[in-house]
Amino acid sequence: VSMQELGWPVGRAQGVLIADDDGVFRDIIQRALERAGYHVLVAEDGSAALACYFACISLIDLVLTDISMPGMDGDELGARVRASAAATPVIYMSGRSRADLLEERRLSATDVYLQKPFTRVSLLREVRALLGMQLPPSAAGQRVATSSAMPSARNK
Repeated sequence: VSMQELGWPVGRAQGVLIADDDGVFRDIIQRALERAGYHVLVAEDGSAALACYFACISLIDLVLTDISMPGMDGDELGARVRASAAATPVIYMSGRSRADLLEERRLSATDVYLQKPFTRVSLLREVRALLGMQLPPSAAGQRVATSSAMPSARNK
């Protein structure tokens, strides 16, 4: 069985930029993605993420961003990333419901969205779907974050 058949990145490992102001949650996501073979860059807010994106644009294949952050929010970050020539895919995250974010026009109906807390499997499934990879059937269903580990996640 080849790495490609298992759905793991082949050749140059694909790069993911994570933007989240919650350091614990950011670290958990970073570890999950790195264990799956991705190169990960991290930023603690939208402004830092945007600067990192343009500085390392050739290394970033996907942006994973929290919606609510100090300074530049994730929805603004996503709009700027999508407006770039690279048209890098974006996954949005929040502890709030998709319906609330749609109503507030912070998400569109076509945006890829993960509601916190989410499982490692759902994270990797969304990342691989946008990057053209399939989730290995044997992937563990461990939670990436739980409300006890992430008490502030529901407010984001």
